[in-house]
Amino acid sequence: MTKNQTPDFTFLSVKSGTIFANHQVDRTGRPPAGSDL
Repeated sequence: MTKNQTPDFTFLSVKSGTIFANHQVDRTGRPPAGSDL
């Protein structure tokens, strides 16, 4: 179960980070500092 949980946790973390980054772009109209976007 641990092997299955690790990729899921990573995927959720990346997905959450992407959503957060998109949210920041929408609010500021520009990519967050330190972003390659």
